[in-house]
Amino acid sequence: MEKEKDTFVWQSTVTAPEFYPVQVIRGAFYKGDEVVQSVPGGQRIIGSDWGYSIGDNNSGRGPLPDGLGIEWFSFAENKFYSGSFDLPYDTIKKLFNTQMIESVRKIPCRFDEISVGMAPGGMVVVWVRGDSHSVDIGRFQADEAPARDLNEFLPSTHVWYDWEDRAAAQKDFADTFMGSLPQRIANFQKNGLSPGLYDSYRKKYNIRITPNFADKVAIVDEVYIEYYSGEEDLLALEQLRDTFYSPKSPIQRLTMTWSFGRKMQYVRITMDEVELFNIYKQMYEDDPSREIELRVDVNEENNFVRVWFSQPGQEYPRELELVKSDIGIYPVSEGDRHWVTAFKDEYEDDYPYARKDGKKDGK
Repeated sequence: MEKEKDTFVWQSTVTAPEFYPVQVIRGAFYKGDEVVQSVPGGQRIIGSDWGYSIGDNNSGRGPLPDGLGIEWFSFAENKFYSGSFDLPYDTIKKLFNTQMIESVRKIPCRFDEISVGMAPGGMVVVWVRGDSHSVDIGRFQADEAPARDLNEFLPSTHVWYDWEDRAAAQKDFADTFMGSLPQRIANFQKNGLSPGLYDSYRKKYNIRITPNFADKVAIVDEVYIEYYSGEEDLLALEQLRDTFYSPKSPIQRLTMTWSFGRKMQYVRITMDEVELFNIYKQMYEDDPSREIELRVDVNEENNFVRVWFSQPGQEYPRELELVKSDIGIYPVSEGDRHWVTAFKDEYEDDYPYARKDGKKDGK
């Protein structure tokens, strides 16, 4: 029974930046000297949004890891990297023992995934994930590894069997894959390897999210936030009622769902990276502990949204509006709307704004 309490159902996944793809050669999670789960690799070539994980659905019940070993090939750098790292076991176990509540239906859910990210320069980041939540648990540094024969880990590279110059074959392989997507080449020519970029994404700033509705019947249901660090948050009604600040990485995307009467819709805000980081620089200056508010203003007709960064509580508060970011408003599908409103009818005391007459507190 005690052994069962120390095991969890979980899966391993991997991620790498879209413009800096990698190929995992081998990797494993360890508990002591025992392999508890492999890191997905094989023929998969990884490159997507930083933090967007890819896996083989190889989940199962087993111990949580306290170590990671991994080796990979970086196409953009034409280099191999490898490293072995101690993972913060107590932090991982605490997260896996944390029971979260799915926002609207209040269904219990848990963390069930450990993801490994690889970025240029041998950077490794590990996240613990579960149901729209993701927590960065550590950043590690791998070393450049000796070159390998491509045929050892990519059988499909048999076209290079006859190459006498292995280094030339490796470079040709990397150049061919990088050139298969013109955006990769354009980014590399403009930004190179972007040294320090993915470390800068992990920097924390004190912030809170404040929805603001001109329609007095409207109220937020949930806010889903994706950060440049690869982390995620899903904030429910109860959490948004608490106007607290917390240290978070720069926001990459924010999706807010709200109700007004029996209607529901959502806004998706995709930040313009240059604009966002300029605003962070102006608002925080050199003080990431400064209390800054991200305010989402919705008009009375519920069809127009403006987004501001502000510093409330000041005699002359500074406000900067997002003007280059993509802001789109969309209706919630009828199926989702029906099950959400049905749930709210059952728990009307918690959701008085969901009354069929659109009135609050029975008034």
